[in-house]
Amino acid sequence: MSKKYIVSGSAIIDNVIPFDKTQPHVIRPGGGAPFALTGIRLWDDDAALVVYTGKDFETYYGEWLSKNNIDYSGIVKFTEHTRVIDLIYNEEGTFSFVDMYPDEYANNSDKVTRALLEPCIDSSTKGIHILGKGEPDTIADIYSMCREKGIKFGVEYEIFTLFGRDDNVELFRELASYTDYYSLSHYECKNLFKGIRDVKDSIELLESFEKPCFLRAGTDGAYFLIDGQKNFSPLISEFGDVDPTGCGNSSTSAAFWAMCEGYSPLEASYIGAITASVNAGTEGIIQDLTPELRTKCFDILRKHI
Repeated sequence: MSKKYIVSGSAIIDNVIPFDKTQPHVIRPGGGAPFALTGIRLWDDDAALVVYTGKDFETYYGEWLSKNNIDYSGIVKFTEHTRVIDLIYNEEGTFSFVDMYPDEYANNSDKVTRALLEPCIDSSTKGIHILGKGEPDTIADIYSMCREKGIKFGVEYEIFTLFGRDDNVELFRELASYTDYYSLSHYECKNLFKGIRDVKDSIELLESFEKPCFLRAGTDGAYFLIDGQKNFSPLISEFGDVDPTGCGNSSTSAAFWAMCEGYSPLEASYIGAITASVNAGTEGIIQDLTPELRTKCFDILRKHI
């Protein structure tokens, strides 16, 4: 299988601990990269998962990868255990997390690097989408590789450790410059950047970074920001609202795919929102990426655009 789209980040087993303590814990495959992979695979068969992970990876993911015919030949098993995270939900629906194997994953040893991605690129590769940390040198190195090879590079930043720092605006201005597309949520903006009160504040700041951005605003919808345009999609509810885990990961990669495939910015915004709806109507990762589900998603897109 060719690798038109490569998706990378962390592959994690989620131990979900609900805020309602009367509800049982749920152990399921998760992590930003598999969720982001579903965001592209929902719309396009040609996407591959490339991650650092543990030797027991197939124990958790094997059945799901096999039944959905997902290419994971690019994974690197560098440690004994796949990463396991306790996701501890609070009343607002956000969560904190605790790493079950901190020694095996010390110093972000499973972070995405050029060395991981480059061997997986072939002549068909059109876009690389990753979940990135706030490390300019690493992001710049991958961006340089993508520019050399004519590949679009998109990043969803997962940067909880940077919340509350004073110099985040200039850091993210630099990080955005090393992408063709990036995404943050309004919740993240409020915690990263001082003075952000409402979505308008987030839009104004992110537009100043002058790169295409998919701004996720939760139940208030999403915006594809590009060339001064604020392409808004409202919350899509066709698939229900069960579990918010992974909605940002899947919607961000879907909007990136849409941009790469030549859809309009407004269509890209709706494609992200529809993907988030599919994810929200699922317990964990979208289990069955079927032709019927894809057809339904395109039907919903045509209804709204």
